[in-house]
Amino acid sequence: MSRPTLRDVAARAGVSTAAASLALRGLPGVSPSTRDTVLDAAGALGYVVNVSARNLRRRRTDTIGIYLPPGTTLQWYYADFAVGVSNAAGDRGVAALILPQHGDPRPFLAHVDGIVTVDVRTTDPLARAVLGAGREVVTGERVPEGQPQPDGVVFVDHEREMTGLLRHLEQRGSTSIGVLLPPEDTAWGIEVARAARRFADDSAVEVHEVPVSFSPETEEIQAACATLPDSVDAIVAVPDGTATSVAGVLRSRGQRIPEDVRLASYTDAQSDRLLDPPVTAIDLRPSEFGARCAQLLLDLLEGADVPREQQLNVELRARAATN
Repeated sequence: MSRPTLRDVAARAGVSTAAASLALRGLPGVSPSTRDTVLDAAGALGYVVNVSARNLRRRRTDTIGIYLPPGTTLQWYYADFAVGVSNAAGDRGVAALILPQHGDPRPFLAHVDGIVTVDVRTTDPLARAVLGAGREVVTGERVPEGQPQPDGVVFVDHEREMTGLLRHLEQRGSTSIGVLLPPEDTAWGIEVARAARRFADDSAVEVHEVPVSFSPETEEIQAACATLPDSVDAIVAVPDGTATSVAGVLRSRGQRIPEDVRLASYTDAQSDRLLDPPVTAIDLRPSEFGARCAQLLLDLLEGADVPREQQLNVELRARAATN
């Protein structure tokens, strides 16, 4: 028995083959009732779209790649970003493939039409390979100098957001703020550090910078906090998920939050909201961020006339840890 064809589905549904094709691909151009009729006909006949053959004709894979910075896949922020990319791609009938964080990513690029990546680091050779591989690339955040530039960017104004967070602590009465800063090898890391220094120059508040790694362990956070002067009455933990470790350090010293030291996180995470008291943080909206990046990439792949640089607005969530 031969397999049912698109023509068979169209005949059973009483529509043209063009209308049946649109309905089966979820594209505009047919009414909801026609779409339902075509899908019912396809189901009754056991018809399945041959995606591989269709994509071969179109020279498309209907798949986009996601490249995340090394060592970040267990961090809430990046996981949520990847989910946002995947969901937005799925809404447009496209799959998302997470690319490996080691080895040569180029063999996998034959399986994707374009790539979304985020927080490109100057020291990441795989990011360089992805950006220079000849595929359309959209990045979450701008790409620092020294790396190939992407085709599109969705970005956050981190100087403005970091300044707003420090100003919030100043308004709450803090006069000496410790800031745990990640390496300045990403665009956002550079912008956050620049904002902290400008704030220190422009205000009467003392700002004490302590460098930490991109994904610090608890022991590194403990060591970083130990270098802060006793005068510090507020701490901003910039890397994702580090506010929880800072809270543990403060409690081990018998310091109360916020009575003795106010605590804020630059990246809002579920752990920040579950702490007692909950931690003030900037909601960087990673899922929406990922979705916006995927939408821009797919727009560019389809030849849409859209801005290649787009800004994502985020929000400070003031909570009890800075009251």
